[in-house]
Amino acid sequence: MAVRPRLLLLDEPFTGLDLVLKNALLEQLRQLSQQLGTTLVLVSHNPFDANSISADVAVLEAGSIHESGSLEQLHKRPRSQTLQAWKNETQSPHLQGVALLSPKAK
Repeated sequence: MAVRPRLLLLDEPFTGLDLVLKNALLEQLRQLSQQLGTTLVLVSHNPFDANSISADVAVLEAGSIHESGSLEQLHKRPRSQTLQAWKNETQSPHLQGVALLSPKAK
């Protein structure tokens, strides 16, 4: 990257990508952040995408941060309407065991 930004804003960068390309981009973003010390701000409607880049996530509702922490913590005790609805969906039988599967960058 010619410019070494301290902050990189990503607004739904995975929209329209197939799984292989999406995973490759996720890995490149993790490497970029680690190698350059760049902070990534990812806007996503998919909590797994955010969790795959960072150990901590923040949930925005009506322009304000309603809660933040690890996705596992937030899933156990959601305070926002957004995560309460997501938790209800992940409690359904066809999604059990899938809710928190996401690779972590270490």
